[in-house]
Amino acid sequence: MSEINLKKLRFENNLSQQDLGDILNVTKQQISKIENGRAKLTQKNYEALKEKFDITCLQDNKVNTEFVELDYYPNSPCFIKDGRVLMSDDKRKYKLPVDFFPWQKDKNYFVCHAVGTSMEPLISDGDFVVLEEKVDNETYLEIEDGTIYLFSYEGKIYLKALSVNINQIVVKSINKDFMVQYINHDDFMSLGLVGKVICHGRICQRCII
Repeated sequence: MSEINLKKLRFENNLSQQDLGDILNVTKQQISKIENGRAKLTQKNYEALKEKFDITCLQDNKVNTEFVELDYYPNSPCFIKDGRVLMSDDKRKYKLPVDFFPWQKDKNYFVCHAVGTSMEPLISDGDFVVLEEKVDNETYLEIEDGTIYLFSYEGKIYLKALSVNINQIVVKSINKDFMVQYINHDDFMSLGLVGKVICHGRICQRCII
């Protein structure tokens, strides 16, 4: 677990020690101890920070962290042409520490934005998502139940949680205001997996190269 410059995070988000303590469910005295090096963040604290803030750029400068540069799509990462999903040429690079997500050298990853509110409160509109790119021969058979995927279906691109039943693929949003959808068995091959969500967070402009 990487060190986090907690004081820098507070100042950049205009928070008091009490405000940050409320977010982490600890006292402001504990926040003070962490900031002054007399206590450390727990794993639970760290996970809460990942959910609430962009912490990819707030690591203590004393920590020697390895970074990886991923393809970053500021607009739509892909489009559909002649029934095939193609990756966009409009891309830059996004720099992330390798311990921010379960990075593997033999996998391809990319970064894009979530659009809309269907996956809130887990993923908000405009958040970045890191996805493990799916290869051409991967189909619905590789779907991990309950995992969030970027996929194409009937000419549109979606970011939803997928599960496979005997005769249906269940398409779920996190936001309860959105209805559960179903893809029937006869249409399974119309679904094209683009990527599997590995992690997500608030977009960091300084990480964009």
